[in-house]
Amino acid sequence: MPFYASYAAFYRAMHALQQQGIPRRITTRQFAQLKDDASRVVAGFTSIGLIDDDGTPSSELRQLVRAFGTSSWPSLIRGLVQRAYSFVPATLDEMTRPQLHEVFVSHLGRDAESMRNVETFFLCLAAEAGLPMSEPLMRGADRGVGDAKRWLLLSNIESGSVKESDAPTDFAPASETTNTNVNRNVNRTARFADQIVKLTSLLSEGDMTDDEKRAVITVLSYLGRQMNAA
Repeated sequence: MPFYASYAAFYRAMHALQQQGIPRRITTRQFAQLKDDASRVVAGFTSIGLIDDDGTPSSELRQLVRAFGTSSWPSLIRGLVQRAYSFVPATLDEMTRPQLHEVFVSHLGRDAESMRNVETFFLCLAAEAGLPMSEPLMRGADRGVGDAKRWLLLSNIESGSVKESDAPTDFAPASETTNTNVNRNVNRTARFADQIVKLTSLLSEGDMTDDEKRAVITVLSYLGRQMNAA
């Protein structure tokens, strides 16, 4: 089964490897903070060739970790998509979600309960790689990529590595090839993104209690859902 954890879990794993360093052998112990997702991430890394069966990281994974959060990220993700998902036709701009589902079912030789997660993860990768996609497929990627980017922003603000004034206001997949309809949908999320950035700045306040921080995160979650539905 290809990678079927959430795209946010993928981001958290890449962030952990970037912060802690890449060990000689990757196991679930490196991703203890992911809890139940840790085993899915390790299995996913194996399935898409980022580690071998013994957990040894590939040179591609090392490049991805170095590029995480930089301008080199999209091009390396594009290479990952082309290699690990070579069975998916390049005509994503003409494809519907049911057609994509049939591609994965045909490749695996079976349908599975987690297949939708597999497809969504692929769509998130394709969106961040800047591949041309139909509007239905882009909609399938928007929430996953948005959730991942919001998590990274929260993490960076809490650690002090990003200030509110430097925080991005666009959490949707950025692609020069995205069609006009999708760009219009992205623009409608701006008002929610502004609110999210303002709220996340509160988490860096030193006098906030744990209960207050949890309340802010709850509101952020609500705004995130509203942003994705806009």
